[in-house]
Amino acid sequence: MPDMGKINLYGLMKFQRNLLLKGLLALALLLPTFSFAQEDEGITPQQRAFLVELRQCLLSGDKEGVADHLIFPVPLYREYPLSDYLLDKEAFLNQYDELFPETFIRSLKEDSFIGTIGWRPVIYLGGEIYGEFEDGLYKIEYYHHPFDFSQEWEAAVEIRKQQLHPSLRDFERPEMIAQTDEYILMIDYAEKYGYRLALWEKPASLMDKPQTVVYNGIYELEGTLHNLHATFTAEDGRRFDVTEFDGPEFYIAEPGVGPVYFAMYEPADELFNMYCDEDATPRTGCCGCSCCCLVIIGAAVLALLAAAFLLFRRKKRSA
Repeated sequence: MPDMGKINLYGLMKFQRNLLLKGLLALALLLPTFSFAQEDEGITPQQRAFLVELRQCLLSGDKEGVADHLIFPVPLYREYPLSDYLLDKEAFLNQYDELFPETFIRSLKEDSFIGTIGWRPVIYLGGEIYGEFEDGLYKIEYYHHPFDFSQEWEAAVEIRKQQLHPSLRDFERPEMIAQTDEYILMIDYAEKYGYRLALWEKPASLMDKPQTVVYNGIYELEGTLHNLHATFTAEDGRRFDVTEFDGPEFYIAEPGVGPVYFAMYEPADELFNMYCDEDATPRTGCCGCSCCCLVIIGAAVLALLAAAFLLFRRKKRSA
């Protein structure tokens, strides 16, 4: 006679094994659904359909169709000191083949992902280009473009050097320029001295010799957006901190005292254009400063007085 306890135990184990297999099968079927839901998080069906259309225009080479889906101007971010430049629709169409070469189209064919990634409120397309929707169109916030700006960058660096005091022209790579109400500060890099901070106290200009120069700074890039954080310690113990993270800041700290000067700063590339044209040629015309204005006003007053004097003499002679 068979042992009923063993039979029941065998049946229970078989049932549990089947239940486990069914559970694993159900989980395997549901995983793609979970992934799809995660991919579509934050995107409406209308936005997804719009991006599918945009992607298809890119794949088919429909330039006008691509342009009709975008908001202009389109930013293309370039390495400092090159300034960002923006494209209108005409320029976009003229440079379309450079903007979207065959290598980009090939990668777009292989990567069909459309969705949100991370915490950023943006929508990615093909892993190369992302942005957000505005007024029913796609606004590009960043595009990893294929342009080679190396020659243009080198030319811009040479121009930048000619716009500085001769003692500062030995750098290899500029990092940033900024200003506060009282200071102008610049960070650059060369292998022989590491990261260097140059500091001017206003009203000095970039063509003047900086009052403070500190070498061998500690320079860190934080996060995926490459937030700058640089620390410099001078021979007299003063510490200079410059950061672009969570709001640009700059402060000077005295030894054992802490920050004695603290200020928000702003990008100051316009400082290079106060006395030089884009090709670094010193301007010969008016720079717009108060001295020039006084000279112009004084010349105008003298001209009016001379005209009034001549008119008075003419009337006197006729009398």
